[in-house]
Amino acid sequence: MIKRYILILLLVLAFVKSYSQNESLQTDTVLHKLLIDDVLSSKPFQMTYFAVPLFVTGSMYDYHHLEYRDFKRNFFKDFSTNIDDYLQFSPIAITYALKVCGVESKSSWKELILSSAFAYAIAFGSAKTLKANIYYKRPDATGNNSFPSGHTTFAFMNAHILAKEYGEKSWLFALAAYSLSSTTGIMRVMNERHWLGDVVAGAGLGVLSTEVAYLLKDAIMGNKSQTFVPTVEESREEKPSFVAINTTFNHSLNNYKLNNNRELNINDGAAVGFESAYFYHKFFGVGISADHSSYKSAKINMWQDSTLSFYYSGINHYFSYPICHRMFLGAKIGAGISRNIENTLLDGIIESQYRLRYNLGASLSFWVKRNTFLRFFADYTHSQLEIEDKDNHFRTINLGAAAAFHF
Repeated sequence: MIKRYILILLLVLAFVKSYSQNESLQTDTVLHKLLIDDVLSSKPFQMTYFAVPLFVTGSMYDYHHLEYRDFKRNFFKDFSTNIDDYLQFSPIAITYALKVCGVESKSSWKELILSSAFAYAIAFGSAKTLKANIYYKRPDATGNNSFPSGHTTFAFMNAHILAKEYGEKSWLFALAAYSLSSTTGIMRVMNERHWLGDVVAGAGLGVLSTEVAYLLKDAIMGNKSQTFVPTVEESREEKPSFVAINTTFNHSLNNYKLNNNRELNINDGAAVGFESAYFYHKFFGVGISADHSSYKSAKINMWQDSTLSFYYSGINHYFSYPICHRMFLGAKIGAGISRNIENTLLDGIIESQYRLRYNLGASLSFWVKRNTFLRFFADYTHSQLEIEDKDNHFRTINLGAAAAFHF
């Protein structure tokens, strides 16, 4: 009887193996066609996969009043600039400059001008409407129109136009566009004109404005949009190297007993980070990552509440496996150096310190465009934190998503 079961199992495994090797069958499976291609190629998904998560994340940051101003106050105390007033327009200036110089873009002159006009009208109207109705106070207390950031909305609207027109030629155009727009958002935070949530939400609003503008343009011009669908051969040989700027929601697992029967809770927080990986093999890669995380901390039974911030940089080793021709299952393990900023609002009990941090993570990536992966990931981090001359574990579970530039 046991031999019979073993024989049946071997036959099933042989059938599964032969089935997975049959490319025509693999491409036509329900998983690939209905659950993957049809969803990722749909117009609603293509318009919202980048914009909506950004807007929701930014709204969440502001709702929880997460602080990031300590970075400036500790390292760039006297920082002040008005470059962001002009930098927000740099991506659209690059787009039109390339067009004037004869570099072929995705759209004709008429289509580009029409898309730009629609995008500006939508971005301006939506940002002004939200500012007037949400009534959120600015960090420098100069007004109650902080959410969302108008500068960042226009910066990412312009960046997304550049990415749509020239991103398919090279991923470097898209990287340059979003780097310029991200710098605009960072400067708005550094100038204390906006909270981090304002600029993240503004980024999403800007991208969505451009997507709606191109939809209207295509409807008027009678264009039919084409979506990228990789072949099985491309997926099997693909090395999923990427560069990404991401945001994460960090679930804190840290509650401490202090002296004199006091307690310290480190509440949930968030992080902004950079990550890049080069795959030297289609399954394995190496990379670097860095992030700035911020948590609300409070001492129980005391009227005291403050922010605890960490800065981290490290190296990782990656694993990636193509589940199908458009979806990759990934994992990573890494380590690096973490430093926290001294928390003076907690009577100096948490001093600045350098610690080794370990990271373990899993991810699911979707190949949505030729030069873009949509990544969902979960990381577990572990380090030490000295509080009142005693070492304690500092552990978090970080959930995030990113549109990663594929190279």
